Amino acid sequence: MQEQLLVELEALGNKVSEFVARFGGMEAVCLKLIKKFPNDTNYQQYMEIAQEGNYENAEASIHTLKGVSSNLGLTTITEISQEILNAIRGNDLSQINQLNDRLKEVYEKNIEIFQRYQ
Repeated sequence: MQEQLLVELEALGNKVSEFVARFGGMEAVCLKLIKKFPNDTNYQQYMEIAQEGNYENAEASIHTLKGVSSNLGLTTITEISQEILNAIRGNDLSQINQLNDRLKEVYEKNIEIFQRYQ
């Protein structure tokens, strides 16, 4: 019933179907890859560094999180990560706390789905 993981992630607003299509519809391979996402540490690294207010150093972690989530079709995380990157690069620090709250909410919703299928 692991395919249900992909269905639920898609229902959350992600485009995992595009990820599966890039792999020629091989869901088993995609499941193996996407199930590794919760072990990625870039979210935690970014949030820890961002709490310190060191956004210059946080940029690498959020950029990597954006790339990983994008490659897996986790567009809900990808889009907010991109907004954070834009705010960091534009030195718009007033936006970052609000965006961080949104990222935390979306990230946790995605992780809740992953946890149901471990």
